This record gives sequence, structure tokens and C-alpha cells, in this order.
Amino acid sequence: MNKFIVYFNMPLSGADEKSIESRGLLEDLVGHGNWLQLTGELIAIKTKMSLKDFSHKFLEMDPPYEFFVIDANDFTSSSHSDYKHDLFNNL
Repeated sequence: MNKFIVYFNMPLSGADEKSIESRGLLEDLVGHGNWLQLTGELIAIKTKMSLKDFSHKFLEMDPPYEFFVIDANDFTSSSHSDYKHDLFNNL
């Protein structure tokens, strides 16, 4: 499974229509239980799709907020490196 961090330019934690739509589109694309909202703007996902395929398919779904996707293997954690490992094991 590939693991990505999706960053949105607006928080998705609200009950407004655009936040609900964005979360619904993510769930439609990666499936129930394969994403975890970390903060209002950051969502961790796991999927069998490549970064390019995920980004392309999500963009085609026309989410209401701008976003970018980072491969979770491309970021470095602090000295508590177990955090990144635990984060994706919880998905």
C-alpha cells in the first residue's frame, strides 16, 4: 500500500457543504477506513494507487478545495520516528 499526505488549502473539519463533499470524495476514491484526518487541512491516506494516479483521479473528481499530495515516505519525522509508523498503522 502507498501512503500519502493530502494537504487542502482550507480546513475540512467543518460541517459545511464543501468540507463534507471533499471528505466524501476522498472516501469514494480510497475507501472507508483508508484515510485519517490529522488536522483540519491534513489527511493521511493509504491506497494501492501511485501518487500520480491518485492525484490525477482525485483532480478529475473536481474537489471544491485546492490540494496537493505528498508521498509519506518523502517526509522526515523528528527523533520520535515511531510516530510516522504508528500513524499509518492506525489506518
